[in-house]
Amino acid sequence: MASANVLRKYAELTVEKRVDYICRNYASFMGIVESYTEGLIYMIEEEQDFNRREERGDLGVRVGGGFGHSDPTANKAIRNVSLRDAIINCDFEGGVLEDTDHEEQFMRDAAVLRRMRRDYKLFNSQMHLLAEEEMTILQTYLSGNKDLNDLADELNIQYDSAKCKIYNIKRKLKKNVVSFASLSYVN
Repeated sequence: MASANVLRKYAELTVEKRVDYICRNYASFMGIVESYTEGLIYMIEEEQDFNRREERGDLGVRVGGGFGHSDPTANKAIRNVSLRDAIINCDFEGGVLEDTDHEEQFMRDAAVLRRMRRDYKLFNSQMHLLAEEEMTILQTYLSGNKDLNDLADELNIQYDSAKCKIYNIKRKLKKNVVSFASLSYVN
Protein backbone atom coordinates (compact mmCIF):
# COMPACT_ATOMS: atom_id res chain seq x y z
CA MET A 1 0.00 0.00 0.00
CA ALA A 2 1.23 3.50 -0.76
CA SER A 3 0.48 4.71 2.75
CA ALA A 4 2.28 1.83 4.39
CA ASN A 5 5.58 3.58 5.11
CA VAL A 6 4.39 6.39 7.36
CA LEU A 7 1.43 4.47 8.74
CA ARG A 8 3.43 1.33 9.50
CA LYS A 9 6.15 3.37 11.19
CA TYR A 10 3.60 5.30 13.26
CA ALA A 11 1.87 2.07 14.29
CA GLU A 12 5.16 0.74 15.66
CA LEU A 13 5.92 3.84 17.77
CA THR A 14 5.57 3.86 21.53
CA VAL A 15 3.27 6.44 23.09
CA GLU A 16 6.29 8.61 23.92
CA LYS A 17 7.57 8.46 20.34
CA ARG A 18 4.09 9.25 18.97
CA VAL A 19 4.04 12.40 21.12
CA ASP A 20 7.48 13.32 19.74
CA TYR A 21 6.21 12.72 16.20
CA ILE A 22 3.22 15.00 16.81
CA CYS A 23 5.53 17.69 18.23
CA ARG A 24 7.84 17.51 15.20
CA ASN A 25 4.93 17.63 12.75
CA TYR A 26 2.39 19.63 14.75
CA ALA A 27 1.67 22.29 12.14
CA SER A 28 1.00 19.74 9.41
CA PHE A 29 -0.06 16.68 11.42
CA MET A 30 -3.75 16.75 10.55
CA GLY A 31 -2.83 17.51 6.94
CA ILE A 32 -0.72 14.35 6.96
CA VAL A 33 -3.63 12.35 8.41
CA GLU A 34 -6.08 13.79 5.86
CA SER A 35 -3.74 13.17 2.93
CA TYR A 36 -3.33 9.52 3.94
CA THR A 37 -7.08 9.22 4.50
CA GLU A 38 -7.74 10.55 0.99
CA GLY A 39 -5.03 8.29 -0.41
CA LEU A 40 -6.58 5.28 1.29
CA ILE A 41 -10.02 6.18 -0.06
CA TYR A 42 -8.53 6.53 -3.53
CA MET A 43 -6.75 3.16 -3.37
CA ILE A 44 -9.89 1.39 -2.15
CA GLU A 45 -12.10 2.95 -4.81
CA GLU A 46 -9.60 2.21 -7.57
CA GLU A 47 -9.28 -1.41 -6.46
CA GLN A 48 -13.06 -1.79 -6.24
CA ASP A 49 -13.60 -0.20 -9.65
CA PHE A 50 -10.91 -2.38 -11.23
CA ASN A 51 -12.26 -5.58 -9.67
CA ARG A 52 -15.84 -4.77 -10.66
CA ARG A 53 -14.81 -4.06 -14.25
CA GLU A 54 -12.79 -7.28 -14.34
CA GLU A 55 -15.74 -9.24 -12.99
CA ARG A 56 -18.04 -7.89 -15.71
CA GLY A 57 -15.45 -8.05 -18.47
CA ASP A 58 -16.01 -4.31 -18.80
CA LEU A 59 -13.88 -2.38 -21.26
CA GLY A 60 -14.62 0.91 -19.53
CA VAL A 61 -17.49 1.88 -21.83
CA ARG A 62 -20.77 2.52 -20.06
CA VAL A 63 -23.92 1.33 -21.77
CA GLY A 64 -27.34 2.20 -20.38
CA GLY A 65 -29.45 -0.75 -19.44
CA GLY A 66 -32.68 -1.29 -17.63
CA PHE A 67 -35.57 1.05 -17.12
CA GLY A 68 -34.62 2.58 -13.77
CA HIS A 69 -33.02 5.94 -13.21
CA SER A 70 -29.26 5.70 -12.76
CA ASP A 71 -27.11 8.49 -11.34
CA PRO A 72 -23.49 7.30 -11.30
CA THR A 73 -22.22 10.66 -9.98
CA ALA A 74 -24.54 10.54 -6.97
CA ASN A 75 -23.74 6.88 -6.38
CA LYS A 76 -20.00 7.65 -6.42
CA ALA A 77 -20.46 10.58 -4.02
CA ILE A 78 -22.47 8.43 -1.61
CA ARG A 79 -19.87 5.67 -1.83
CA ASN A 80 -17.10 8.19 -1.12
CA VAL A 81 -18.87 9.58 1.97
CA SER A 82 -19.66 6.09 3.26
CA LEU A 83 -16.08 4.99 2.73
CA ARG A 84 -14.68 8.12 4.42
CA ASP A 85 -16.96 7.57 7.44
CA ALA A 86 -15.96 3.91 7.60
CA ILE A 87 -12.25 4.80 7.56
CA ILE A 88 -12.58 7.56 10.17
CA ASN A 89 -14.70 5.42 12.50
CA CYS A 90 -13.01 2.09 11.68
CA ASP A 91 -16.44 0.60 11.09
CA PHE A 92 -16.44 -1.54 7.98
CA GLU A 93 -19.89 -3.07 8.31
CA GLY A 94 -22.20 -2.91 5.32
CA GLY A 95 -19.70 -4.08 2.73
CA VAL A 96 -17.77 -0.85 2.21
CA LEU A 97 -14.65 -2.91 1.46
CA GLU A 98 -16.50 -5.32 -0.80
CA ASP A 99 -14.67 -6.09 -4.06
CA THR A 100 -11.22 -5.37 -2.61
CA ASP A 101 -8.27 -7.71 -2.49
CA HIS A 102 -6.48 -6.05 0.45
CA GLU A 103 -9.28 -5.72 3.01
CA GLU A 104 -7.10 -6.52 6.05
CA GLN A 105 -4.42 -4.02 5.04
CA PHE A 106 -7.01 -1.31 4.41
CA MET A 107 -8.51 -1.94 7.86
CA ARG A 108 -5.05 -1.81 9.48
CA ASP A 109 -4.26 1.48 7.74
CA ALA A 110 -7.61 2.91 8.84
CA ALA A 111 -6.91 1.82 12.43
CA VAL A 112 -3.57 3.65 12.38
CA LEU A 113 -5.23 6.78 10.97
CA ARG A 114 -7.83 6.57 13.72
CA ARG A 115 -5.07 6.28 16.33
CA MET A 116 -3.34 9.31 14.80
CA ARG A 117 -6.54 11.36 15.05
CA ARG A 118 -7.11 10.25 18.64
CA ASP A 119 -3.48 10.93 19.62
CA TYR A 120 -3.68 14.43 18.15
CA LYS A 121 -6.96 15.13 19.92
CA LEU A 122 -5.53 13.90 23.24
CA PHE A 123 -2.35 15.92 22.67
CA ASN A 124 -4.35 19.12 22.10
CA SER A 125 -6.66 18.48 25.04
CA GLN A 126 -3.72 17.92 27.38
CA MET A 127 -2.30 21.31 26.41
CA HIS A 128 -5.13 22.77 28.47
CA LEU A 129 -3.59 21.27 31.61
CA LEU A 130 -0.58 23.53 31.10
CA ALA A 131 -0.48 27.02 32.53
CA GLU A 132 -1.99 29.47 30.04
CA GLU A 133 1.37 31.10 29.29
CA GLU A 134 3.00 27.70 28.73
CA MET A 135 0.19 26.62 26.43
CA THR A 136 0.47 29.81 24.38
CA ILE A 137 4.26 29.55 24.12
CA LEU A 138 4.13 25.90 23.07
CA GLN A 139 1.33 26.36 20.53
CA THR A 140 3.14 29.32 18.99
CA TYR A 141 6.37 27.33 18.78
CA LEU A 142 4.87 24.05 17.52
CA SER A 143 2.73 25.76 14.89
CA GLY A 144 5.88 27.38 13.49
CA ASN A 145 4.72 30.94 14.11
CA LYS A 146 7.82 31.66 16.20
CA ASP A 147 11.19 29.99 16.49
CA LEU A 148 13.40 29.86 19.59
CA ASN A 149 15.06 33.19 18.74
CA ASP A 150 11.66 34.90 18.48
CA LEU A 151 10.52 33.37 21.76
CA ALA A 152 13.75 34.38 23.51
CA ASP A 153 13.29 37.97 22.32
CA GLU A 154 9.61 38.04 23.26
CA LEU A 155 10.22 36.57 26.71
CA ASN A 156 13.34 38.67 27.23
CA ILE A 157 15.52 35.61 27.93
CA GLN A 158 18.57 33.98 26.36
CA TYR A 159 18.24 31.52 23.47
CA ASP A 160 19.36 28.60 25.67
CA SER A 161 16.77 29.57 28.28
CA ALA A 162 14.04 29.62 25.62
CA LYS A 163 15.20 26.20 24.41
CA CYS A 164 15.11 24.89 27.99
CA LYS A 165 11.66 26.41 28.55
CA ILE A 166 10.24 24.72 25.44
CA TYR A 167 11.87 21.43 26.45
CA ASN A 168 10.34 21.60 29.94
CA ILE A 169 6.88 22.48 28.63
CA LYS A 170 7.03 19.65 26.08
CA ARG A 171 8.20 17.24 28.78
CA LYS A 172 5.27 18.21 31.01
CA LEU A 173 2.80 17.84 28.13
CA LYS A 174 4.32 14.51 27.12
CA LYS A 175 3.95 13.23 30.68
CA ASN A 176 0.25 14.18 30.65
CA VAL A 177 -0.41 12.58 27.26
CA VAL A 178 1.47 9.39 28.14
CA SER A 179 -0.37 9.04 31.44
CA PHE A 180 -3.72 9.00 29.64
CA ALA A 181 -2.63 7.06 26.55
CA SER A 182 -1.06 4.35 28.71
CA LEU A 183 -4.06 3.99 31.03
CA SER A 184 -5.35 0.47 31.30
CA TYR A 185 -8.51 -0.58 33.13
CA VAL A 186 -7.61 -4.12 34.02
CA ASN A 187 -9.27 -5.53 37.14
